[in-house]
Amino acid sequence: MVLVAGAIAASVSVHMVADNRMAPTLQVEQIVLVSRLPTLVMELRRGDVVLLRAEDGAEHLSRVVALPGDKVQVDESGIQVNNQPLRTASFNGTLQLDQPAFSGARILRANELFVLNDNSADARDSRAFGPVSAAQLVGRAWLVVWPLDYAGLVQHRMPE
Repeated sequence: MVLVAGAIAASVSVHMVADNRMAPTLQVEQIVLVSRLPTLVMELRRGDVVLLRAEDGAEHLSRVVALPGDKVQVDESGIQVNNQPLRTASFNGTLQLDQPAFSGARILRANELFVLNDNSADARDSRAFGPVSAAQLVGRAWLVVWPLDYAGLVQHRMPE
């Protein structure tokens, strides 16, 4: 029994949404279970909502929009992934590209992800700090457990 509890604790993290970066998909003070298994056995996909740990130790949720080997281009006209424009209507708000830290075109390395927030007016994502290292990945958001009115699986596709 203790081994089972230990295995579950090692494979799942509990995260409280602290800001509106991922609104409307996730709301402030919702509690989300995060599976650590993707970092071990599952491949990430575009659209996955992931929990990242910043260098200062803070954790936040973002959506994966480009994977290792993808070509990402950011300029005044918007964001392209593999020469396809990212549908800005997919995100809540307008993609803010004022003086992004990441600009130009680049093919992501084997350990890099490009992430955006669903609430794209909040530019604390790859537009501000560039691709994130896979080492920063805590896991994949899986299930909203609180409040009960919002309980359910997290959407793992680009918002429409």
